[in-house]
Amino acid sequence: MRLYISPGNTKTGNIPSVSLPPLETCPIDAPCRQKGQGYCHKLCTLRPRLATTLIDNLEYYNNNSAGYFQKITAYLKYANTRFFRWHIFGDIPDPKYFTQVKLTARKTPDIKHLIFTKRFAWIKIFHHIPDNLSVVFSMWNNYGDPSINFPKSWYLDPRNPDPRIPANALECPGNCETCGSCWHLKQLNKDVILHRH
Repeated sequence: MRLYISPGNTKTGNIPSVSLPPLETCPIDAPCRQKGQGYCHKLCTLRPRLATTLIDNLEYYNNNSAGYFQKITAYLKYANTRFFRWHIFGDIPDPKYFTQVKLTARKTPDIKHLIFTKRFAWIKIFHHIPDNLSVVFSMWNNYGDPSINFPKSWYLDPRNPDPRIPANALECPGNCETCGSCWHLKQLNKDVILHRH
């Protein structure tokens, strides 16, 4: 069994990330999961090898949670990066996982960490967050709580734009490496708009 940490991709550039399978880890009420229309679900359907890799990562965590985070921490201590992304695919599988994400961020203080989540029902676990960890809640039309005191990412469907999107929200330019704003949304006091894939 191996853990796969991606060194980057066309959207994130040279920013490493670790991901989990979306259907197994995203909240049951998440719109992208229910409709099977989310970017992650579509890509996993088109790329069976990717889907297998994500399932392997989840199995690694389920069978050896300590080893999972030890490997990520070791990777980050030797990686030539200033940024790390949790979950391009998938979400926080359980509250203990997020506790370890925070601990990993504390162990790598020179790296900015970013995690997107739809875990609105678990809002109480999102406390004592290290300064180098950005938590961004994912919003869809008629989904998500805009009153929570966290930055938000707004899924924009041009055919059905969400009227709750703040007028001053930043639009994602499509390349994390050249932008990096999502790692600093709290400091910027901004939300971000992600266009429909």
